[in-house]
Amino acid sequence: MLQDGFHDGLAEYNFLGGAEPWKLEWTKDTRRHNWLFIFSGGLRARLLHYVKFHVVPHVKRMVSRNGR
Repeated sequence: MLQDGFHDGLAEYNFLGGAEPWKLEWTKDTRRHNWLFIFSGGLRARLLHYVKFHVVPHVKRMVSRNGR
């Protein structure tokens, strides 16, 4: 598919995500990626926002402190 795309004039393909070692076998060029999260004002969305940006980071910190 990529070969056909480049044959048809595709200039580049972005695998997205971080600079994984297997990706760096293809190229040394990397790009910064940003995330954008948009939540509605409803209760469910506010709860999801709280869990994503408060509870999950807290749990990750606790796990990393315990060496797991």
